[in-house]
Amino acid sequence: MIRKFILILLLANAIIGNAQIRQSKSTGLKPVINTKLQIPASLLTSRKELFESAFTNPSFTQPINGLGVNYTLKAVSISEESNALNITSTPTNPPANTSPAMLCSSSREKVTSNSTDFLSVSATGVEIYPGAVYKYDDFYKGNYQNNVLNSWARNPIDLTSDAAQSVTVSNPTPTSLNNAAVSFKSKIPLGTGNIDVGQYTYSNNLTSLMVNATAGGAYAGFSGSANFNFSQSDSSVYITYDFRKIIYTLKAELPANGFFTDPEKEKTPNLIWINTVSYGARILANVKINASQLKIGAGLQFQYGDPSKAGFKAAGDFVSQNKNLQCTINTYSVGIPNGYTLGASISTTLDDLYNKIIAALNAATPTSAKPVMYSLYNMACQRIAVESSTDYYTKTLCMPKDAVYSIVGKPKVVIKTGAGGFDDKLAGSIGKVSLLCCASMRTTMYSDESNVKFDPNSTNEFSLNRKSSLMLQDFINGATLEINLNPTNILGVYDEWRIVSASLEFDLADQNGTPFPKGKITLPIPNVGSGIIMSRSKPSIVSTISYDPRSMTFTASSANQR
Repeated sequence: MIRKFILILLLANAIIGNAQIRQSKSTGLKPVINTKLQIPASLLTSRKELFESAFTNPSFTQPINGLGVNYTLKAVSISEESNALNITSTPTNPPANTSPAMLCSSSREKVTSNSTDFLSVSATGVEIYPGAVYKYDDFYKGNYQNNVLNSWARNPIDLTSDAAQSVTVSNPTPTSLNNAAVSFKSKIPLGTGNIDVGQYTYSNNLTSLMVNATAGGAYAGFSGSANFNFSQSDSSVYITYDFRKIIYTLKAELPANGFFTDPEKEKTPNLIWINTVSYGARILANVKINASQLKIGAGLQFQYGDPSKAGFKAAGDFVSQNKNLQCTINTYSVGIPNGYTLGASISTTLDDLYNKIIAALNAATPTSAKPVMYSLYNMACQRIAVESSTDYYTKTLCMPKDAVYSIVGKPKVVIKTGAGGFDDKLAGSIGKVSLLCCASMRTTMYSDESNVKFDPNSTNEFSLNRKSSLMLQDFINGATLEINLNPTNILGVYDEWRIVSASLEFDLADQNGTPFPKGKITLPIPNVGSGIIMSRSKPSIVSTISYDPRSMTFTASSANQR
């Protein structure tokens, strides 16, 4: 019996690689990926003096989708932490070799991502574990088995769990630290962890999609996946689902005597170490939707996107309102048990896809969990952020040249009044709003005329009736929006209003009913916010509405009072 007991102890010791498990106070099951590194102020000061100069904000350039992406690591304070994706866009001339049957516009774009929470997309995650120390160049270029660094003798290190366990690894090596991390799996209760509702990200460019999905981390592992990609198409919408389930988090404590028995080793330029790792599951599902399925409304904002909106964040109600929409997906998943991994490419509905994702994440257990998120520090114990920045690239938008767009439905003009003028508004005044074509021709195309009683500080709408169709081409020549007042009076005192804002809204579609790529047009009328007073002496507000086919944008000129 004693021999069996000794054999069991030896096997357990071999599994955890010189690690000793001990109980610690329970902190509850929750991710600690964003917690501040807890070390004494005196130790932090001394480490900054010794090692801060060894970290030089290193960078390297890696190609994605044929573009150069520059990755730069930066030491940041807690107050500077951020996770954001930004796309800058300026109109430019379309390439000369575009199809003669298509009408094309182009924009010059640049993607920049800043992140302090690194999102692991490595299928195995073996290179991501708390307490790992890497040279920057090795880590970000995929050289995880650096024999020189791994041979340096290290001091013991403690790994702490948010599930009331801690481990001391007396002889830290990649194998022993990985084994120690694995040993926590049996200590985590089944059924723990919460599913992040996830985010839906719109993209019609592979570069911005991949920079966003990786958040700058584990690029080499992610780019090797053939299951997560798309072929750009002018007639398709792409939305990426990003769902995560965090089951438990491990944290490496800074050894009191430093990481290496030879303290001079820590002065090696640009060393980084992994402090916290959150384990669980992550599913990235790239959804392709044929744009012909979309109607005016919730889906149109995704057809070509708005690069001025950081991250191309999609409205959450799009999925809920389009559950039966047919789509084709391909996926990348980490930490999902066998039998639940989504296929490389399947056709389904958005509702079915969502249910499959939730079922797969619900099936994730501590045993199947892989690294999903992690944090990095330098030897001076400064939190590390990564900035990923692409080269400028040209994105071209094309639509059939024979498409003839015109206004569909009723245009709407919204007028807001402010305080001022006569407080007691008179009944019987006539308000008229007209959309005219074009330039000097001044033919009324849409109008609404009715008795109006605009009270102070009120919102008022005119729904314009069609008299003749207004085409997209008409706006190139300049259409005109007129707001007119025919005030009534009492004893020669005429009514008046103070107008503080006005806007024009309308939808366009081509002869086949296909909506205009930019969706609903909403144009605030400039120079109204100063508080124009409409009266008998100045009863009209006039603004020119123009369209620029090069940028596919509408503009409204400053209001002119007459």
